[in-house]
Amino acid sequence: MMLRPSDVDQIITHSLVWVIRHPDHPRSYDICDEIARASKTMILQFMQEAGRL
Repeated sequence: MMLRPSDVDQIITHSLVWVIRHPDHPRSYDICDEIARASKTMILQFMQEAGRL
């Protein structure tokens, strides 16, 4: 199953809103870092599949 760009955007948006609303949670910064790494990985994968990398 492929995610649409709007689905990915919603996942990132909701995750980052959660991080902002829970700054004292012990995993807040880890979750933010994981989102950034996963986003980079997805973008690179899409670029590779499109033949742009």
